[in-house]
Amino acid sequence: MIRKTMLLGCLAASGLWGQQVLLRVRFAQVDARAERLLAPSLLETSNHDFRTLRGDVDLVTLLENLRARGGGVRLVAEPTLLTAGAKPGKLLVGDTVPIPVLRAGQVVVQNREIGVQLTMQPTINAEGIRLSIRPSVSVIYRSPAAQMTIPELGTRTTDVELDVAPGQSIVIDGLFDDLTKALLRNLPPNKISEAILKNGTDPNTKLLVIVTPEVL
Repeated sequence: MIRKTMLLGCLAASGLWGQQVLLRVRFAQVDARAERLLAPSLLETSNHDFRTLRGDVDLVTLLENLRARGGGVRLVAEPTLLTAGAKPGKLLVGDTVPIPVLRAGQVVVQNREIGVQLTMQPTINAEGIRLSIRPSVSVIYRSPAAQMTIPELGTRTTDVELDVAPGQSIVIDGLFDDLTKALLRNLPPNKISEAILKNGTDPNTKLLVIVTPEVL
């Protein structure tokens, strides 16, 4: 382990490795049994919405074992993002829509991103990868104030920075509550949102987001 850490640090410092990081994002539907079987393989972090998969556990093998042991697991979407030079990657499950806003007493139209958004910025360091993850859910609503007819944008966000080894997975919980699903139903559909809505309506299952960074 010490030799591997020294090698990662030397390569990162030299710029010969880690110029690109591939972020594999898996939207997984799990039932209650699979969630219980998964729990011992997860480590808590400073933010209870995020957990990391133990470094000695391979994600693909783990999912296969969960199914073999009677746990219901279904991957509903598997997008990937390629980042370079410590630049952030962004995944939007939703749409960009024009919204009128008040600015200096005037109504102007701005394009705003609505839906579920994952902003992820990986940085190579001596330990492997420091990954900053910021999921957010943005909705449009109308203010209850009298005479107010301009819609407002409400956003719920959380974030964390974690040090992980290349290929180690991070599990995000709690993004897809009833409000989020209702929001996605009212937005123009795309491949990911259709998969989430089609497979995430069972009240006995939960949708997890699993992020796995890989250095190229």
